[in-house]
Amino acid sequence: MRKKYHFYLLLFICLFSFISISGQSLSDGVSLVIASEAISSENGDQPSRTLLNGDLIIQSNSLQDIKLPNPIRQVQGNVSIQYNPALQSLLGLQSLQHIEGDLRIVGNPGLYDLSGLDNLQYIGGDLVLRNNAQLARLAGLEKVAIKGSIIIASNPALATLEGLTVGADLQGHLRLQTNMNLHDLNTLSSLESVEGDLLIANNSSLKTIAVFNELSSIGGDLRLVFNAGLEEITAFSQLQSIGGSLVVEGNRSLSRLGVFPELLTIAKEFLLRNLPALEEAGSFSRLNNIGTQLRLIKLASLSAAPIFEQNFSLGSHLEIRNNVELTEISGLAKLQAINGKLIVRHNAQLTSLIGLGAIEATSIRELELLYNPLLDFCHVTSVCNFLNREDIVAKVELNTTNCATAPAIQDQCQTELVTGNVDLQVFPNPATDHIQLPFQAGTRSLRLISSNGQTLRELNNWSGTRLSIQDLAAGSYYLEIVDQHDQVRRLSFVKQ
Repeated sequence: MRKKYHFYLLLFICLFSFISISGQSLSDGVSLVIASEAISSENGDQPSRTLLNGDLIIQSNSLQDIKLPNPIRQVQGNVSIQYNPALQSLLGLQSLQHIEGDLRIVGNPGLYDLSGLDNLQYIGGDLVLRNNAQLARLAGLEKVAIKGSIIIASNPALATLEGLTVGADLQGHLRLQTNMNLHDLNTLSSLESVEGDLLIANNSSLKTIAVFNELSSIGGDLRLVFNAGLEEITAFSQLQSIGGSLVVEGNRSLSRLGVFPELLTIAKEFLLRNLPALEEAGSFSRLNNIGTQLRLIKLASLSAAPIFEQNFSLGSHLEIRNNVELTEISGLAKLQAINGKLIVRHNAQLTSLIGLGAIEATSIRELELLYNPLLDFCHVTSVCNFLNREDIVAKVELNTTNCATAPAIQDQCQTELVTGNVDLQVFPNPATDHIQLPFQAGTRSLRLISSNGQTLRELNNWSGTRLSIQDLAAGSYYLEIVDQHDQVRRLSFVKQ
């Protein structure tokens, strides 16, 4: 016991005599913890080549700047500069070139920039910058290559990522959250792949996301959430795969989602939720698989569902809920299977399920059509075939007459099947110059309606099957057709 006491006393004396910070020693209340056997020099008598075989943690209530008697070039563990309320500068770390583990700069309210790290070339772990109240610039990181994740969070003065060097491939996560003044992401424009999650959350000054047009793959989730000032997303033109979920949620000013022309697969969920200003939900020209759910929830200004141009399937539920302006879901017409629940509820303006007819009925596990007060056209092929199966779970109520109950829908299915007119659709769809109507001669009237309900064209005693749309602007439209038997058909199409 006595020998052990002498050993620790000797170790303390060695550290006390070797290290000082701003002229202070460990006895002055400065907490400098070095989790290593010792500080050693690679070349013996060359202190400029100092190697620290462990972690370096700098934490103090009074520390203003850092001065080390022997410069440290390389740290084999982590470097943590944390909870230093008086710290103003990192200039004492100018010799630092290599960190094998993480660099964590957390809770330093007086730190303005990262000058002092100008010679740092490599971080083998994560870069974490969090809760630094005055941090306004990332100057000092221009030379560094980061092997792990980049996590920049709760730095309210940070407006730009300028100074941060990000290569083409990030092997960890990229998480930018709760940086209230952050509005410039241009430093990230060369990024081509992220192996982990890409999270952009709670950055209230961010107006647009337009810098990820070289990005081709994300190994984890893509989450763009709760950025109060975000108005549009125009990036991701080269994105091909998302290894997790695609979630766009809680961005109250977002009006335009943009397009994902190369996206092929979303391994988990696709969720659009609580986006009250969203008017354009984007288009997906190559997407063929969503691993779990597709959910469109609380999109107060959206009149038309996203457009999917290729046949695609879901691994779980389709949920369309609480969308007060949604009138048209024909953009989902390529959906082939859902392998879960089909839920359509609380959509105040939705009148028709046209767009869901191609779903294989055996892939529907349960049907919920609830509280859609104007929904009157439910007898699409998928629903009719599902309701004809035995031992099904179907909840149908509080829709209008023809969709009021499951038996009411079945009655419509029987009537329509006699005339062979279930799931009539125009083609091509989307179209550019003209559309072909699935009717023979005998139509009494035709009305062309915009997505906001305005009648654009009305033709009486019309008997053609081809209709020119060259004069229409790009967008979603409806056709209301009355035949010679006074039967009303409602079809939808998209003009490109």
